[in-house]
Amino acid sequence: MDCDAAVGILLRDCKVLMIKRRASIDDPFSWNVSFPGGGVEPRDRSCLDTAMREVREEVGISLDPRSSPVRLPMISPLTRRIRVMPFLFRVGEVRPVAGSEVDEVFWMDLRRMREGYAFIPRRGMLVRSASCCGYVVWGMSYRLLRLLSSTLGCDDRKSG
Repeated sequence: MDCDAAVGILLRDCKVLMIKRRASIDDPFSWNVSFPGGGVEPRDRSCLDTAMREVREEVGISLDPRSSPVRLPMISPLTRRIRVMPFLFRVGEVRPVAGSEVDEVFWMDLRRMREGYAFIPRRGMLVRSASCCGYVVWGMSYRLLRLLSSTLGCDDRKSG
């Protein structure tokens, strides 16, 4: 397989579905705000299968592979050597439900996103970030949000 992990980016207008990960000793991304996603499992036939399975497990939404998902460029977190394949799915009215690995599920409006810096205490570092609706997004998810915002024309955001 050409990825180690995959994420599903669910888009409705200029809003994307985000999750706040549940704290877990086994999850290096605990507490982060991110897109639904995770590692490839033996039963996955492709990176798209991984993204769709993770979306189903983490937010309870079953996606149709025939819905023309857009494969975005491969990306990696800066703190780990893994290849992550993001897939963009345009969705209508869906009802996300937090799975066992997720504390919260919410829609982030890219037009209301503010860019700036955030201090991440458990990492002890200051990072570029985006904030919206009381959440801070940094790292790989932040880079994907920037790509989406500028590509989709949802860049009414402010720096701060």
